[in-house]
Amino acid sequence: AQAVGAAAGARNADELAGELEAQARRVNGPQGAVELLARWLERSDGGQCSFPLAGTGEGTHGLAEPLNFHQVMLRSQALE
Repeated sequence: AQAVGAAAGARNADELAGELEAQARRVNGPQGAVELLARWLERSDGGQCSFPLAGTGEGTHGLAEPLNFHQVMLRSQALE
């Protein structure tokens, strides 16, 4: 999980949401779902990573706050 957190700074919130949705699509059976949710919970509890929204930057005058892992997960369709 450490390497994932280190690489997280290079991604924006939409890219992470897409990754979470892809992980969810690959789940096979209830045990796989439990393991995936446990990994997501572990990452969510860390809270040290932030992910900017796509398209934010100088042109938006910095009005959008970056999201943490938990916020990105809830914003994605990964739990559907």
